[in-house]
Amino acid sequence: MKKSSRQKNINQDDCKKDQKSSSKESDSQTSQNLTKDQIIEQLKNELESLSEEKSQLQQVAQRSQADLINYKNRTDQEKIDIREKSKHNIILKLITVVDDVERAIASLPKNSHSDGWQTGIELIQKTLINALESEGVSKINPLNQPFDPFTCEAILYQETKNASEGQVIEVIRTGYMINEKILRPAQVVVAQNETIKNQEENNNA
Repeated sequence: MKKSSRQKNINQDDCKKDQKSSSKESDSQTSQNLTKDQIIEQLKNELESLSEEKSQLQQVAQRSQADLINYKNRTDQEKIDIREKSKHNIILKLITVVDDVERAIASLPKNSHSDGWQTGIELIQKTLINALESEGVSKINPLNQPFDPFTCEAILYQETKNASEGQVIEVIRTGYMINEKILRPAQVVVAQNETIKNQEENNNA
C-alpha cells in the first residue's frame, strides 16, 4: 500500500516535468515561428527606443551645461560689478579730497607770504589728479557749453546778456567721469534769457 502511494507521487512529478518541457518546447517553437521581417521590425523598434532615450539624455546634458555656463557668466559679471563699485567708491572719496584741496588753494589770500604753502598744496592737488587720471578718471568741462543734463546738474538759472540761452556760465562743483561713465555730475549755473524768465514768472503768477 505504501509502495502504491509512492508510485503515485512519482507519476505526478513526471507529469509536471512533462508539462514544463512541453511549455519550453512551445515557446521555442513560437520563437522559431517569427518571420525574418518580424524580427527585423522588433529590432528596429528597440533601436528607435534606445535612440530616443539617448536624445533625451543629450538634451538634459546640454541644458545642464547651458545652465552652468550662464551661472558662471552671471557670477563673473557680479564679481566685476562689485570690483567696479568698490573702485568707484574709493575714487569718489579721492575726488572729495581734491575738492577740499581746491577750496584750500582758493581760500589762500593773494599777495601773502604763503607761497611755500600754496606750492605744497598745489603739488598735492597735482599728485591726486595724476592718480585719478591713471585710473581713467577725467574732468567734465561744461563751461561755455550747452547744458547737458546727462553730465551736469543745474543748480541755478541766471539771467545774463553775455551768454546764449541754456549755456553753462559757471561751474560750482567739478564733475568727473571714468571710461565714459559719469562718476559725479558737474554742478553748474545756466544762462537764462530775460524774455523766457518773464514768461515763466507770468505763468506762475
